[in-house]
Amino acid sequence: MKSPKISKTMWFNGIALVLAVALPLLAAQGYTGEVPEELAVFVPAIIAGVNMILRYFFTDTALRA
Repeated sequence: MKSPKISKTMWFNGIALVLAVALPLLAAQGYTGEVPEELAVFVPAIIAGVNMILRYFFTDTALRA
C-alpha cells in the first residue's frame, strides 16, 4: 500500500477538504470568493474528475474488474 504522504490523490482530497471547510468560514468574514455562483455547481464535478484522472494515470494498483 502506498504511503499517504506520497499519494497525489490523498494530497488533492486533503486540500479540497480544507478549502471546503475554509471557504464558508471566510465567506462569513466577508470574502466573496473567486468562483461565480453559476459556475460553482461544477466544482464537485471537477474534483471528482481530477480524482478519476489521478486514480487512472498515477496508480500502480490495478483497478478492480
